[in-house]
Amino acid sequence: MKTYLFIIALFVPLFLNGQSSFNSASYPIIAKGDNWINQGFPDSALIYAKEVITNEKSNGFNKNQAYYIAGKSSLELGEADNAIPFFYKSIALAEKNKHQKILLHSKIALSKVTIPIYTQPL
Repeated sequence: MKTYLFIIALFVPLFLNGQSSFNSASYPIIAKGDNWINQGFPDSALIYAKEVITNEKSNGFNKNQAYYIAGKSSLELGEADNAIPFFYKSIALAEKNKHQKILLHSKIALSKVTIPIYTQPL
């Protein structure tokens, strides 16, 4: 029991400080994009993600990461309307290619998107 508590106490601050839970070696595009976002440059992360998406040499895994980062950086820029399609594309690619970790993170990010709904009084 003490070992588990020690491990939790050791790693919880990493998640509380907004650190990426993606390994930079396995998910280099997400790691690079998260780094820019955490440093306050979501616009640079979005530009980078769009470059990866439009690059003909990018494989499905790289594009999947790029769609996720494009959505995340769009949210950071306050552009929820633009973030939604990126997250949907990330989810579709992750389901197709069985990228479970990206699928989970994309669904969580999409669930946090809030768009005001304006209604007219009857």
